[in-house]
Amino acid sequence: MKKVYDAYDPQEAYIVKGILESYGIDAEVQDDQLHALVAGVGYTEAVIPTVWIFDNSRYDEAFKILEEYEEKKQSDNEVIWICSSCKEESTEVFTECWNCGKSR
Repeated sequence: MKKVYDAYDPQEAYIVKGILESYGIDAEVQDDQLHALVAGVGYTEAVIPTVWIFDNSRYDEAFKILEEYEEKKQSDNEVIWICSSCKEESTEVFTECWNCGKSR
């Protein structure tokens, strides 16, 4: 087994597991229960959820898939437009300003 991902929370870990499995790479989430124990206290590397693959020979493939996932995640968080009314930043998914309701 080889670790391929450190997740922000258990939900993200299971999303990553699902992505890998959609490519036929068997994966397992570990340490997903520890997240609740440290909520509000802070995270350390020892208590964040991790994703592991069973077949070490597919590590490079899994790494490439997860690099693409991270790139997509980052591009989804980019600011696409600024509201002309209140100057609030919004991403592409919003057609109206989430702050004041003005249409893009």
